[in-house]
Amino acid sequence: MDESDADRVLAARARAVLLSGITVALGPGPAALVRRLAEQADGLVVLDPNLRPALGPIEPVADVLRSLLGRVGLLALGLEEADALFGTDDPVKVFATAREAGVGEVLLKAGPDGVWHASPDGPGHLPSAAVTVVDPVGAGDAMLGGYLAGRLSGASPARAARLGTALAASVVASPGDTEGLPDASSAWASLDIAPV
Repeated sequence: MDESDADRVLAARARAVLLSGITVALGPGPAALVRRLAEQADGLVVLDPNLRPALGPIEPVADVLRSLLGRVGLLALGLEEADALFGTDDPVKVFATAREAGVGEVLLKAGPDGVWHASPDGPGHLPSAAVTVVDPVGAGDAMLGGYLAGRLSGASPARAARLGTALAASVVASPGDTEGLPDASSAWASLDIAPV
């Protein structure tokens, strides 16, 4: 992967482009691809840091991600990633620091402690909807997928977070990273809005 691979994505003029720190960690070519997409995407730029120590030192990846924040419309990160990027996992400070860096919106995932989302009075909190946890793999992706689908469909951050939380709860109740997901019509019904 390198910067030239952005051409296909940019030509699609997608409503949203999801970028990951995992791609940045793969080397200079993939990092250049992520930079170009962040700088030139027409749609919403979504960044999920996905900091993975197994892929190498976190700080070089975090440096690249911090340099992109001014182009990020939605930053979806976990508490540990917030600490690595901003030096804090306090939701109020994370939201303020991200806003100062130019981020449009933040979704702060806290696993069993739920999620923080944008609200008029600062970070709003929604507890986890999980009742049974069989396998936590895929919960963060389900959360972000539900949240992003909701936001792109016009749902408020709170309603989108509700959909994300419901999907994450479904995923953790089953083994594997997608087995517990409901079909599309059930997921949209839980949000009480029509899909786009």
